[in-house]
Amino acid sequence: MKDSPNMAEDQQKYRHNQSNLNISNQFFGARYRWSTVPQDAPQSTEEAQALIDQLYLSGGPFFSKEMIRLAFEQCQRKPVRGEMLYINDVTGAVVEFECQTGEVKIQIDHDGEKSTYLLLDPVLSYECRAHLKHHLWWTGIREDRSPFCSLTLLHPSFKFKTDTREPIDPTPRRPPEAVAQEFLDRSRKWQKSEVAQQLVHILCAHAAGHEISKIIGLALGAISYDTDDRSRSFVQHALLLTLQDWLMGRDKKDKPVCYAQDPAYRSVDRQILKEHGIEAIDDPRAWLEIDNESIVFSVAPNVPVKEIVADIARPAIVIWERVGYNDADREGKMSCTDPDSPRVRAMLAQYEVFDFGAEDDPDFCKTVIYIRRCSS
Repeated sequence: MKDSPNMAEDQQKYRHNQSNLNISNQFFGARYRWSTVPQDAPQSTEEAQALIDQLYLSGGPFFSKEMIRLAFEQCQRKPVRGEMLYINDVTGAVVEFECQTGEVKIQIDHDGEKSTYLLLDPVLSYECRAHLKHHLWWTGIREDRSPFCSLTLLHPSFKFKTDTREPIDPTPRRPPEAVAQEFLDRSRKWQKSEVAQQLVHILCAHAAGHEISKIIGLALGAISYDTDDRSRSFVQHALLLTLQDWLMGRDKKDKPVCYAQDPAYRSVDRQILKEHGIEAIDDPRAWLEIDNESIVFSVAPNVPVKEIVADIARPAIVIWERVGYNDADREGKMSCTDPDSPRVRAMLAQYEVFDFGAEDDPDFCKTVIYIRRCSS
């Protein structure tokens, strides 16, 4: 389908980075291939999966700040349709991605209706070891396509009704005043809860000597969505406020730097969070900010937070789901977006784990706190 003049105008109007853009839930994978097919490219699914495991167990990073930064810089240049972007896969081979910004796709939705999708500026997507292996089970080997891309590109899309070109908002939002008041009410209630008080008690007892310069929340969801499950996002962001208050009291300083990153944030979320001292930032800045003096907080993310963090830093404190042995890399098992891989378990051998009462709380999905052991 050729772009109509109206769609060409829409491409300019609905830029991905506009804070009020109602992006659909549909992402389209960028076309990609090896720039030059390696002579030793795997010939079978089993061979490719074995190499993924070999590379993983060798300790080479699947993610690094440098690879993320270089990929993001290419996206920031606003590449035009047909332009190539380049990323190294985990073997070191160069993979080229063809930009599709501005292309139009027609799809049949679950209700049988036709919808039109306008592809927007590319964004980064992160694939853990388990996902790379699962993808091979689903698709098999393609001669020209690398199966080793831990970092790929996706195109968000803007959704229209095909017949009328009327934009479709997939996630209606509540009025700003209602969101602001509910966040205030839920934050106050959370601060008085036993879980919040136990968290502060553990921090005071076991993290008093750690150098901490920033707090980073990842994939905590938008508080502005008009859906029934938003309570957890309110409470999870309220936990960031607790961390701020604890650190401010400990160090006798102004509010510490506090970031939150989630692609679902819009202008309402950004403004309300800003009023409480939380700066909403865009991917991939959070990964570039995480360092050994950070507190990292994430709950049930749809991105491999644990594996990325294990490759790029050793934060002073991480607060996320209790890590077990769900590697999620076996055929027949449901793939997990944030698995408990061997590399994550090895990282956490340097940490003490504490239950602050959130493991049975549906708002926190078995979340515990890991505090890095101080060097002797």
